[in-house]
Amino acid sequence: MNLDYRAKFSQADELYILFNTLCEQYGYSSRLAPDGQLADEVKDDILYMTQEEIETGFDEENRQTKTLSFWVKTPQPYRVVECVNFIHPYTATIVQTDGKRIINTAF
Repeated sequence: MNLDYRAKFSQADELYILFNTLCEQYGYSSRLAPDGQLADEVKDDILYMTQEEIETGFDEENRQTKTLSFWVKTPQPYRVVECVNFIHPYTATIVQTDGKRIINTAF
C-alpha cells in the first residue's frame, strides 16, 4: 500500500485494517461481543471486542486513547499474538489466559 495514502488513515481505520488482514491472511475473523456474553461462550479462533471498548478507545478524531483489549479462544494463543505483531502498527501481548484456551489480549 502506498505510504502517502496510508498516512491519511486514522488510528480507527488502522484497527479496521488490522481485523481485515487477520481474517484475510491468517484466518482469524472478528466480531463484536454481544452484551453479557461470557468468555467461555465464544467460538474458536474468532477475535472478540466489545462495542464499549471501541467507543471508549478512540477520541473524536479517531485517535486511539488507551490500550484496547480483545479475547479469543484458541489452542494457539501465541500464534494470534504473532499474527497481530506482523501487522504494523499494532503489537499485541497476552494479558491473561486460562485452562479453556481463552486469552485476553491487548494492543
